[in-house]
Amino acid sequence: MICLEPEGLTSIGIANELYMNGQVVILNLNSVNINVGDTLIIKKREEYFDAVIESLQIEGKDVQNCSDGEVGIKVNRSLKKNSEIFIREA
Repeated sequence: MICLEPEGLTSIGIANELYMNGQVVILNLNSVNINVGDTLIIKKREEYFDAVIESLQIEGKDVQNCSDGEVGIKVNRSLKKNSEIFIREA
């Protein structure tokens, strides 16, 4: 059996809390640095696709990067509930 999963990915959470037609997801980060402009890899079932971070918010304030705690992430496409979200390892 051939496995075509992307390599070098770190999971940053599951899209359970979505807003704005799926373009905003609330995640709880744990020592994973993300920045505005980063490309996230989204996995829904066995399909993968990219989504670019357009903005980040912590406690209602825009930030350029974050690494810990609850964060609102706005991306350039709609996500589906229960999608797993990854970032490439540096």
